[in-house]
Amino acid sequence: VLTLGLVIGGSAGLIGGRVDQATMRVADMFMTFPTSILSFFMVGVLGTGLTNVIIAIALSHWAWYARMVRSLVISLRQREFVLASRLSGAGHVRVFVDHLAGAVIPSLLVLATLDIGHMMLHVAGMSFLGLG
Repeated sequence: VLTLGLVIGGSAGLIGGRVDQATMRVADMFMTFPTSILSFFMVGVLGTGLTNVIIAIALSHWAWYARMVRSLVISLRQREFVLASRLSGAGHVRVFVDHLAGAVIPSLLVLATLDIGHMMLHVAGMSFLGLG
């Protein structure tokens, strides 16, 4: 979930424009559904088993992480150190890895720590229903 949110949110925030708009509309669609219902649906599509439950939970929670990473990247991309890196010829990936990922990861870890209980409840609920 962390990696998926970091990559999708980071690319949307750094590239901007139509990529940002399209990515956030897809994230909004995922965020409109309750995560438990979406997870149940995905487990139904993928099949039962612990691996499929974990994949379903990751696919139903990525939007929250991507949205947070995007907002942090947008707030940091106009800072002097990022602009200096861009002027020296660094590409989007180099700027993100060298400068932005280090500033984003602590906030992402806090969100993951707060969200781990929610994900554990999903796994327990699906196991109780015989899906996991």
